[in-house]
Amino acid sequence: MSVGAARQSGTAIALVMWLLSVMTITVAGVVSLSRDDVSLAEAQLTTAKAYYLGKGVARLVMRDRVLSAQSGDASAEQGALSSRVFSRRYTLGGAQIDARVLPASGFVSLLGSDDETWITLLTKVGGLDTSAARQFLGGLSEQALIQGGGAPTNLTGFGAYKYKYGGGTGGGAVIESLLAVQGMTRDAYERIRRSIAPFSGPPRPDLSFAPAEIRAAFNERPSNNPSGGARTQTDSFCVEVRMNFGEGNLLEQRIWVVAQDAITDALNLVKVERPVRVFAKSVG
Repeated sequence: MSVGAARQSGTAIALVMWLLSVMTITVAGVVSLSRDDVSLAEAQLTTAKAYYLGKGVARLVMRDRVLSAQSGDASAEQGALSSRVFSRRYTLGGAQIDARVLPASGFVSLLGSDDETWITLLTKVGGLDTSAARQFLGGLSEQALIQGGGAPTNLTGFGAYKYKYGGGTGGGAVIESLLAVQGMTRDAYERIRRSIAPFSGPPRPDLSFAPAEIRAAFNERPSNNPSGGARTQTDSFCVEVRMNFGEGNLLEQRIWVVAQDAITDALNLVKVERPVRVFAKSVG
């Protein structure tokens, strides 16, 4: 073989090896992207499944709550239902589910909390400084419900929602309207939104029924006698659902409900929050 032919042969082999390397890298990249797409699709599918599963579990645990309290005395039953946290564990849809019912009075009321409660929530949970929190309160006051004199005509944004859904109607309010109040940021809103009950309620949360983030913010531990708290808006509840689908797929969802008639199990799902992924830890 001549020197020229040997050089051509060596060049051809090098070129083939280079092409093989490029093809290998390309295929590996495509496989990696495909795996990412599959993982993303699986995560979205699990979240969608959790959303609708949580709605069903909310109705189920509220029904079980009524059944467990039945005593033959409607008034006694109503009192027992309104004064304690109720929890159940289920296995549904391939998931292990822990559900508990918390009175809405254990959360920060969108339509009743006082300034001190808002400042505590905004600074300790939302991460705002005190100045920004007070700026938010100023904007909130400007759009607050006007007492008496009929329906105001100059309310927009939060104020309009508050007038329509609050003020003694017992209905839910739109928490997203807080984003329209001056001083609120998207980051702060995302941190506090799950701690706010979309109902009329007490000026301060009842820590006997409060979830962990509210107890931590207000620097108190849950009472040893959780039935001894205030019984405000006892027809309004938060159903907290934690769903474990295995392989690290742990999601939590909060669903706000109004028990229109606890004895007959009539429910209104006022707000169904999107499930969020959480780290493995005990409920509460």
